Amino acid sequence: SEDHETLFFNTFLGKSFDFSGYTDIAIGISKLMGFDIGINFNKPYHALNVTDFWRRWHISLSSWLRDYLFTPMTLKFRNLGKAGIVISLFLTFVICGFWHGANWTFIVWGSLFGAVMGIETITVKLRKKLKKNINPFVYKAISWFLTFHFVVLLWIFFRAQDMNTAGLMFKQIFTNMDWAYLLPFIGVRGLLVNFILIGTAFYIIPVRWFPKITKRFSLIPFWAKVLIFLAIVQIIIQFQSAEVQPFLYAGF
Repeated sequence: SEDHETLFFNTFLGKSFDFSGYTDIAIGISKLMGFDIGINFNKPYHALNVTDFWRRWHISLSSWLRDYLFTPMTLKFRNLGKAGIVISLFLTFVICGFWHGANWTFIVWGSLFGAVMGIETITVKLRKKLKKNINPFVYKAISWFLTFHFVVLLWIFFRAQDMNTAGLMFKQIFTNMDWAYLLPFIGVRGLLVNFILIGTAFYIIPVRWFPKITKRFSLIPFWAKVLIFLAIVQIIIQFQSAEVQPFLYAGF
């Protein structure tokens, strides 16, 4: 019953902002109490391959998977060489999917991540050779485009209640495109809008990774910090949803 915009929001924007947002809240509260628990997201949508994505996304989980599942499995399968690494990656992410829920959607989600990371392991030399023979900007642009869209499409399996719903969502995306939605992004004005949106999403929002900004903020007068805080709260109130949106990860 959900429309196209709602499906997109709940799969990509909803999941990403929801998860990253309350992780930041946990990090901030910890700092208030004197604990530094580190970041849990490091610009994951900048990743140029799926392996790099999992080094940036949900770092606490990916580190646990690496230390307690992947590494022991590679030791178990060390006699198989690279094949052992591929098998370990696949099994690790199948288990990761099953951990999120006993549903075929999560199994498919984890299996596809594990399979692609296995392919990336096998094709390391080939990709290095391609990188040398292709313009660096073009190579990075293609790598980012493929990685970003692969990850976003897999969020559909993560969000869908069952495989039938996931299939319907894919069908809606690829067969019922309403090109009217793209009109604001076409032409000179559209290019300007795109640059603003991309710049904001990738370089303005994640300011916590800019130590200079953090340091300068800490040096301004207390009353200025209070005014900035109140302004941020007011902005959040202005952009709040008309309905209460539960945390997507409350079920895990």
